[in-house]
Amino acid sequence: MRAAQAMGIRWPNVCNGQAQCGVCAVEVVLGDLSSCPPTLREQQMLGRLAQKPLMAGAMRLACQLCPKSALTVQRMGVRAPAGRTECDE
Repeated sequence: MRAAQAMGIRWPNVCNGQAQCGVCAVEVVLGDLSSCPPTLREQQMLGRLAQKPLMAGAMRLACQLCPKSALTVQRMGVRAPAGRTECDE
């Protein structure tokens, strides 16, 4: 979520990163998540969400992601600002 915010993307946030609302659910379509497995709280929230993967990726909560390498995520209705495609963070 912080990476998206650094790119200028206004990211919805209701629970202040506590994995309680599911508003920040994203589909990870490219990248290694093995160093950042979902917590039990995240798994429970994802199980309650109606949103399912569209591109055969893994659904995750952006507020809980702690990637150690680059990821590509998809979120319906969210696009990078004009001229930005990658995060420098």
